[in-house]
Amino acid sequence: MPEGDLDNPEISITAHTALHWRMRNAVSGQKSLLGAGRWATESVTLDDDRSIIGRSRPEVESRKLLQRKIDGGIMGDGFQLADREFQVEVVYRNRKTMEIRVLPSGLVRVVAPRGTTDRFIRNCLAQKAGWIREKLAEAQARERLRPKREYTSGEVFLFLGEEMTLTVAGNALLAKATVRLDGQGTGAGRLIVETPAGERTVIQAALEEWYRQKAIEVFTERIEFFSERIGKKPERIKLSNAKKRWGSCTSKGTVLLNWRVVMAPAPVIDYLVVHELSHLKHLNHSGAFWRQVAEILPDYQESKDWLQKNGYKLLY
Repeated sequence: MPEGDLDNPEISITAHTALHWRMRNAVSGQKSLLGAGRWATESVTLDDDRSIIGRSRPEVESRKLLQRKIDGGIMGDGFQLADREFQVEVVYRNRKTMEIRVLPSGLVRVVAPRGTTDRFIRNCLAQKAGWIREKLAEAQARERLRPKREYTSGEVFLFLGEEMTLTVAGNALLAKATVRLDGQGTGAGRLIVETPAGERTVIQAALEEWYRQKAIEVFTERIEFFSERIGKKPERIKLSNAKKRWGSCTSKGTVLLNWRVVMAPAPVIDYLVVHELSHLKHLNHSGAFWRQVAEILPDYQESKDWLQKNGYKLLY
């Protein structure tokens, strides 16, 4: 969803799902209680019944370098905390949980309930500095593994989870580049691009257009199939070009899915479709929401894990 569009919230799956930490907290004046924490796929309990306010912060060499900077771009009351290791963006929303995310870009984003104190946030960041560094290193490693495309013959692309070898062929008789699939399901599939011009941008544009067309076909079919089982149909279906989010659902019933997801295996596509359709009933990530997902896809966790581990392969 667009940053700051809080009047029309969207619940989303993010490309950095594995890199977030949630903690429950109660905010009352200067007192903030730190409850159960979760980061990556682990659960950790941190001082369930005690406030961390007023206690000395853990020794972190960068703790004195935190600076406050007003940022009016997010609800008018966001601010950034910056030190020599990482940039931290804080966004306040009407919510009861606090979340720390490490984005693929290296930005650390804190989404906090309104009224959360600056000091409480700094304490939490100081406590989790080691975890943040670890996740930043993981994000950087994934970025290095992300395919670097030259759009030349021999490169490998994914389609429905299957590796396809790119073949580029010149054809001066064509008015524009065309793409076709050959040998799907044989283990030797090819994406064949015929083009009147061999420029990289032309080939890239042709492939993206082809992927978008296939995404519309696949997503539409799967949404129609699962809508009947869930008992809810979206008002609109749109393709997304987001680099940090796989899908989202608005409170007005619009489902957005990233066109790159058509590269993923079919079970992963089904999981994302069911995830977003379930938000038509539950515009949150409550227990009722996840029970709805599990009712349709009992083994959804496998697909969720695949995205966390392999999502970088879909971004280029």
